[in-house]
Amino acid sequence: MNLKNVIGIVLTLLILLMIYSGFTAFTDPYHNCQVRLMFNGKADMRSSNPVITLLDNTGADLSRFKAHDPANPNFFVRVPEGNQGLVRVEADDAYPIQTLIEKNVLVSLHEAAIFSGTILGHMFVLQGEKLPDPTPLAKARLLIETAKGWQSEVTTDGTGKFEALIPPGPFFVTVRSDSHADAFFDNLTAVAGETIDRQIILPAGCELEGFAIGNNVTLEGARASLVSIMEDDADAVAGERGKFKITGLTSGMATLYLQH
Repeated sequence: MNLKNVIGIVLTLLILLMIYSGFTAFTDPYHNCQVRLMFNGKADMRSSNPVITLLDNTGADLSRFKAHDPANPNFFVRVPEGNQGLVRVEADDAYPIQTLIEKNVLVSLHEAAIFSGTILGHMFVLQGEKLPDPTPLAKARLLIETAKGWQSEVTTDGTGKFEALIPPGPFFVTVRSDSHADAFFDNLTAVAGETIDRQIILPAGCELEGFAIGNNVTLEGARASLVSIMEDDADAVAGERGKFKITGLTSGMATLYLQH
């Protein structure tokens, strides 16, 4: 075999390799990551039902993966090209965590405490009127945070009940409702394997009514946004004659912004 033939064979192999690589990249734009889980230092998670959820780059759920053998929980997560590889890892009796994965990683889960209870709210009444009993608040939001940066948000069901698996140790909670004043609690401590049950009552929120006016002209369609120390993130759109109304506000100092 002469040199010319050898060069021809090498070039042919290189071209075939390039075609194969391009075809593979086109047909399977993913890379596989192997994730191994442990719970309290043990690999056997048969009673824990572990699940890994891949998140998109906005933090929304993209796809879910379950272990083929919970006694040996190895996950093979298919991550699309361009995805950062952020996953949420959950299991029974463990508090959920979010972490970045790349190639082969080991993720450790730990026993959780349970934070549960009911959110109730008072109705707004005029001075001198009898205050009725508080009623359950559906779709109230609880932002639960720890000093180490772990956080989770849960929403109450139709009866105002909630439940969350959280890390042991001190934590604080912000409770928000579109129709009631927000509340903040920072004197709570969780213990692994135990349940903290609380009934939280939110006061009736304040209401802000006003008119959006610019250059002596009412501004229909203007957006009124209010920012307070509780970060209410409350806003409203001005209607006829520029009138707007924002409800469920916490009493205190706040700044109002108008955009038109």
